[in-house]
Amino acid sequence: MKNLKLFEEFHKKSDVLYRNTDFKWLEDFLKKGIALPAKNMEFISFSKDNNSGDDFDDEDEDNYHSFGDLCIYFDADELYKQSGQEIEYTVAYFKKHPNICLHVTDYNDENDFNKSSKKFNDQNKLSKIVDPTWKEFVKGYSKEQEVILTKIKMKPGLIKKVVRNSNDIDIKKIKNTLKKYNIMFV
Repeated sequence: MKNLKLFEEFHKKSDVLYRNTDFKWLEDFLKKGIALPAKNMEFISFSKDNNSGDDFDDEDEDNYHSFGDLCIYFDADELYKQSGQEIEYTVAYFKKHPNICLHVTDYNDENDFNKSSKKFNDQNKLSKIVDPTWKEFVKGYSKEQEVILTKIKMKPGLIKKVVRNSNDIDIKKIKNTLKKYNIMFV
């Protein structure tokens, strides 16, 4: 029983949220000790899925897109303590939180989505593509498993490790920067 309790405590402490981003964002966060949303954004996004934001081009599997060169592993408990809000991918949730709806879907609400879909369909009458319903569209984002914050403050242990997503980065500079903050780089 004691071992089970220790395992549960360890597992709880090892929960992470991920952020795929570029080194500049991480470097600025470490220097300033605080991160705010990017210009014209209301939230900073994290995910329960370390591949969130990564995408393959449907036409060309070799054409890979990512939000950044690095995947940062954050302590989930600490982000939730700093007011992290888990997004629910339901029509009711987005209706209650229109600012989050816009952040996730680029639409203000269902009416905005329907207007855009109608305009697209009117322009592409010969297309055989069937637009999803608003409910299907919203549910399609559920794989992102997003958690959002309006700001985060750097604290010891907040960043568990940093993993590179790209070979096109200055590894030496990243290692030296992270070493100053006692953060593991893989």
